[in-house]
Amino acid sequence: MGLEVDGLKIMTEYRSYFSKAHQLLPGVENTLKLASNLGYQLTILSNGEQLIQNQRLELAGIKDYFSLIVTSQEAGFSKPDKRIFDYFFARTKIPPEKTIFFGDGLQSDILGADKYGFDSIWYNHRHRSNNLNFYSLLEVDSYQKFAKLLQNNFNTFLTN
Repeated sequence: MGLEVDGLKIMTEYRSYFSKAHQLLPGVENTLKLASNLGYQLTILSNGEQLIQNQRLELAGIKDYFSLIVTSQEAGFSKPDKRIFDYFFARTKIPPEKTIFFGDGLQSDILGADKYGFDSIWYNHRHRSNNLNFYSLLEVDSYQKFAKLLQNNFNTFLTN
């Protein structure tokens, strides 16, 4: 075939496009405003690169809602590895027992929270099946349902 590919060039181009991708899902900004107004401290723990995550949050106009942003690049470990949670909790004043982890990755987010010993809410907007034999405290498929949980201080458990 004789096809030559510059992998580094392609990866650099991909990362530049990915860093500019910032379309918010329906209800995200209203939910962030609500959570902030209700006094919740919002943080991010991402399996991603620091520069790209910060740029995407900035472009989406939501970075200021978060008091802490920790990435796997910064921590040196990825979710569900316990060490990324150790790194995260060493940088926040929120203890694990007062943390509710909201994530869409069943294996990375929900398993990670479960292994570390704190509650989680699985954002299952793609309606995927859970065949991994572990469960989050709650499961929601929209930010509107998550907002209802926030308004009720997580006292009303929703089922899909």
